[in-house]
Amino acid sequence: MEPGSTGFRVMENLHRFHYDSARILIRKNQSRLSEGEYHFLLVNYYWWMMVSSLKPETYRDSLLREMNATDRLLTGTDTTDSRNYYIRLMNNGFRYRLAFKEERFLDGLKYANRTARNIHYALKHAEDSPFLKLTAAIYLFSTGWGEDRYWYLKPYFLTIPKGDTLKGLRYLTELTHHPNSVVADEAAYVALRIYKDMTHDYDKALPLARKLVHNNPENLFYLAVLIRIKKKSGLNTRNEENRYFRLWQQTRFVDDNQRQFYRRWQNIP
Repeated sequence: MEPGSTGFRVMENLHRFHYDSARILIRKNQSRLSEGEYHFLLVNYYWWMMVSSLKPETYRDSLLREMNATDRLLTGTDTTDSRNYYIRLMNNGFRYRLAFKEERFLDGLKYANRTARNIHYALKHAEDSPFLKLTAAIYLFSTGWGEDRYWYLKPYFLTIPKGDTLKGLRYLTELTHHPNSVVADEAAYVALRIYKDMTHDYDKALPLARKLVHNNPENLFYLAVLIRIKKKSGLNTRNEENRYFRLWQQTRFVDDNQRQFYRRWQNIP
């Protein structure tokens, strides 16, 4: 997903809240993409659609179809091909996130274990590719976090590469300054969720939320997250809430489910 590539432009449009443009780009450039990349970009599209709809089940079957297609096409591919390797791991990461979102915890642990068993290449070559570094960062932090908190899983953690929360956060911080804007935004969002939801360090989450809103001024999702973090920090959110209302009025939503989702998220009358 180098700057200027179809994959980069699709991800850039998703971050900017231009979902229709992202979908059109994927379909229009299908012949230029590898089959695995084509289906994985659709995974990203349907994930964003699912998490920003009043009726997520509308997109769930499409999401699973594209996940299955991605796995089928990339299973057994060369692990030294960093692009395909990254796509395989991140596709599995979406499965993990979906399972936990739906409270299918045993399935979630299965997918987490699959990632752990295949993470060695990313850890060894993290400095060779920003996407491998991002993959390694997420693994290092989440595994280190689990090791510190779930002592009863210690026998399992002894069988997989060791985590390191500090190194994971250091990688993420470095990537937030990467010249590839998609990499920088992905890293900023992961770090933001860590500080917001896991360590509850809102002072560190706040500049990351501001960065995402600055880089993607039409993204209602990022703006809503910024409002929540400012409220948790006891800061005034009037300007952001007014901006959210204006942006909600101006946004061309994919469908009414998405429009109503963002309406309810900020209690717009």
